Amino acid sequence: MAKEKFVTKVLLNNGFTQEELKAMDQKQKNEIYSRGIQRFVQGFAHKPKEVVVQKRSNPFAHLQRPEEVYNLSVDFFRHLSIDDAVILFHKKFRSIPIDKTQRIIKLLMCAFQEGILGEIERKISALPESERRSIMDIYEHQKENITHLIAINEKLDQEKFRQKFEEVLEIKMLVQQYKDGLKSEEEDEE
Repeated sequence: MAKEKFVTKVLLNNGFTQEELKAMDQKQKNEIYSRGIQRFVQGFAHKPKEVVVQKRSNPFAHLQRPEEVYNLSVDFFRHLSIDDAVILFHKKFRSIPIDKTQRIIKLLMCAFQEGILGEIERKISALPESERRSIMDIYEHQKENITHLIAINEKLDQEKFRQKFEEVLEIKMLVQQYKDGLKSEEEDEE
């Protein structure tokens, strides 16, 4: 009797109404309860995917003088935000005022952004000049979104993405040719 009350209470707490439970016999309630417990236990049986958190090192730790920062590869921005870079650089060279530190890191970030944009432009260099220019205009307006630029740059390395990209451009060119044809027909009629 106590088990029946317990099962009923658990089912009530998990979305069943009093009316639904009254319409069932105890065997049905026990089956629903058992299936729910099995799913709950199976959820524990699956090991959660282990997330490896890699500690990022300070890209400025080995620098002896602040000027050496300009000789660094700026790839650390792939995993380090501009704010974190400012903090780490300022922590290493406390004698430099924070506003100057921010300008230095901003300059490095601009170099990183231009590097990514350059890689993207090289990867789409086979496209017609007008298409390449319009695509690069879009990405240049989005250059503050580093994560997006990095993702696009990496996707351009994937053959499947490049094929879809080229298919979209072909469709766009066909549409443009069709529109140009309609315009010339309209002009001929006039």
